[in-house]
Amino acid sequence: MSASATAGGSSAPGHFEIQVLPDLIDFSQVSYAKIFLSYSDPDNGIDVNREVVFVADAEDPVTWKVDVKDDHKHQFRWRAIFFMTDGSQRETAPLTTEELTIVPRLS
Repeated sequence: MSASATAGGSSAPGHFEIQVLPDLIDFSQVSYAKIFLSYSDPDNGIDVNREVVFVADAEDPVTWKVDVKDDHKHQFRWRAIFFMTDGSQRETAPLTTEELTIVPRLS
């Protein structure tokens, strides 16, 4: 299982935005995909999660805006589950990153 992340999104004092793009999901093999995002800053009492679902032929990116109290803490985790047209599931390993654009894909 492979995933791709490239620079993008945006960052400003007090928050950052993650762009999740469906561009590399092959919907001839994937019925739909769920992308799980999480950000945690226990020192400041922040623990937020987001689930993004892309269905067949999705084209539009999804933006996740995360409010932060420490502008030096932009690291978050994400993983994806792909629900295949044959009924099986394939999952990426959880990844920790500061990249502001996520492009999940199968290897």
